[in-house]
Amino acid sequence: MSAMSSAWGIDADFPGGNILVERVDGNTAYIRQDLRDTTGHWFCWYFRVSGAAG
Repeated sequence: MSAMSSAWGIDADFPGGNILVERVDGNTAYIRQDLRDTTGHWFCWYFRVSGAAG
């Protein structure tokens, strides 16, 4: 899933990407884990941000 703002974007649309974008509000992205087939209480964040600066 991806969410785009006019100047930047955040997504996990690649092999291994594992976030769900809840919403983007200005310069803030609200994301959560995409646990899919995992069990237990571990998580490594794997996503990308494009078009961001600073």
